[in-house]
Amino acid sequence: MSFRVAIYGKGGIGKSTVSGNLSYSLAAKGLKVVHIGCDPKHDSTRQLLGGAVQNTVLEYMREVPPSRRSLSDIAMAGSKGVMCLEAGGPMPGVGCAGKGITAMFSTLERLGFGDMRHDVTVYDVLGDVVCGGFAVPMRKDVSDAVLIVTSGESMSLYAANNILKGLSRFEGPGGKTGGLILNMRGVLDEEATVQEFSKATGAPVVCKLGRSDLFTRAERSGRTLCEQFPDSDEAREIGRLADYVSELASGARNPVKANPLTDAQMDGLISAGRVDGIGGYALPVVEAATSEEARRPRRIGKGPVAAIQTAGKVIDIPIVIHGSRSCGSSLLGECLSQRLSWSCSLSGLPTSSGSNVHCTGMSAESSVFGGADRLESMVSQLADANSTIVVITTCISSMIGDDVASAMSRVMESHPGTKILTVDANRVDSGYDAHIEAIRALSSLIEEPVHDLPIASVVDDTFVAYNKGRNREAFGSLLNVFGLLQGPGFLSDCSEDDIRGLGRGRMAFLAEESRDALEVERILESKGIVFGPPVPRGYRGAVEWLEKVGRILDMEEAASDAVLRLESRHSRIVDRLSGRLSGRKALVEAGPADRGWICEALSDCGMSVLDSDDGGIDIQIGGRRGSALWMEVPETYVSQEAESILLERAANVLRTSGKEGWKQWRR
Repeated sequence: MSFRVAIYGKGGIGKSTVSGNLSYSLAAKGLKVVHIGCDPKHDSTRQLLGGAVQNTVLEYMREVPPSRRSLSDIAMAGSKGVMCLEAGGPMPGVGCAGKGITAMFSTLERLGFGDMRHDVTVYDVLGDVVCGGFAVPMRKDVSDAVLIVTSGESMSLYAANNILKGLSRFEGPGGKTGGLILNMRGVLDEEATVQEFSKATGAPVVCKLGRSDLFTRAERSGRTLCEQFPDSDEAREIGRLADYVSELASGARNPVKANPLTDAQMDGLISAGRVDGIGGYALPVVEAATSEEARRPRRIGKGPVAAIQTAGKVIDIPIVIHGSRSCGSSLLGECLSQRLSWSCSLSGLPTSSGSNVHCTGMSAESSVFGGADRLESMVSQLADANSTIVVITTCISSMIGDDVASAMSRVMESHPGTKILTVDANRVDSGYDAHIEAIRALSSLIEEPVHDLPIASVVDDTFVAYNKGRNREAFGSLLNVFGLLQGPGFLSDCSEDDIRGLGRGRMAFLAEESRDALEVERILESKGIVFGPPVPRGYRGAVEWLEKVGRILDMEEAASDAVLRLESRHSRIVDRLSGRLSGRKALVEAGPADRGWICEALSDCGMSVLDSDDGGIDIQIGGRRGSALWMEVPETYVSQEAESILLERAANVLRTSGKEGWKQWRR
């Protein structure tokens, strides 16, 4: 196996010049050398190839299918037989250059690069370590030593220190810092400053190059300085560097474990030219995951999950996830898993199957070169048969800079009448934001409201709360008081036509006044949707709701009759159950939205509602199971049905003694 050395340093510090000359000098000593440029500029090997520009690995990946690729197509023999390779990179502004480095190493491995016989591999790596892709050459399975090119300039030293910080994540107990290469820039006290940095970090200065126009003259002729001016002082210094690397390769010398400086120590070095003690930087300590956290499956970003769960409630609009195949599968799995749980627990309500969800299936190569073309092709095919399409972008498409907006504009130009709704799920800060962005996009389909149908729609940001228990049936009985029918809802596994015709209904009602729901209400009101009071909770809430809606619809007499019926029924329930509940004590651990009506219902039957269990409670409602009898908060909270279910369950639990009594009401 060959010895592998990676050359790092700040952009423009001279890495390509130094690494090219090093490769030439090593080859001049009789070693078989491979030189790999890891920079999108792909200019590292020019001085070894007589000024020629070679085809890059990433260009080759883009142009040649995997079955036809060969290592000989991308490797060129340079001066002294140095084998030259260039990683290359994506087009400026598109794709991820760091991922390109990773893709290059994977491609070289598949092409049998590891089986080639050579003595030394030299990596010329882009700039500072700011991306995991460009940190690949410093990992223990890729390189054996790292050399850092620096000057006495502050930014160059900051970059060198950051490289040492990155290297500390990958080196073993023995270290892999080969040393510092001082490329002089002529700044004040330059050599002394770098020597102080070397002393504090423990990274030795192994080469010192003065300013010389010989490097420029050699590069203009397409050669290295060591080839063009072999008798120069600079060539002799690089020759000594090649001797040093040869000793590292033979084991005569060993890399060291450097100690990066803290920010405070770096400030002292730059401002005063002095460092107190040795480098004190330490890797951040990450607490070990608990056993429960270790078992928990890794979850993908909340933004894309929320976006697809929201848009997926429209059963006949195609959804295109622009991301990798694994990302698309994970998103669809999250969506269908939640929908399956809803369908099992929510009175058999219909749920969409997910057959309308598509994924562009971005590969590793499209992650490097960009995937907008793939997205445009898929959406164009769907636009042939669909008038509306939702596109959800994930983190990878945003990271590589795909111009999704332009691609979708071209699709709409070629398919007049097709509307494409784009939700950038990676741009937003949370799942809440992505959910709202999806709502905002879908609401753009709503046609001009006419309010010509006796339909009332329930608006719920998730449609989980409203569909619990007998809520739909109970709220429907309240709507019937005013001759209103329940509409499809927004969003509740509805169709595109349901959304377009939402404004035909007479009124809409929020299922609950949560932050999310109130934002949805504001969005729909801007589209002309008229809202009445939210869906009521409990007996008193139902009475107040009837009175308000009666006044809005000018049907106060119908509302009064309904209120009288509710009062009569509530009185009968209280009379029947007070004997079992009166004088008993209850601890209520419910959320703010439920606590009010629960406490009112229990008080109507003569129960005492406590804030803590200090007084010896008889029953606990909601929260954790304590020593007292326990029951869940009823899932139904609409109209008087809430009190009826709550009080019946409480009475049954208190009547059945023993720790299993809380289960009896389920039977």
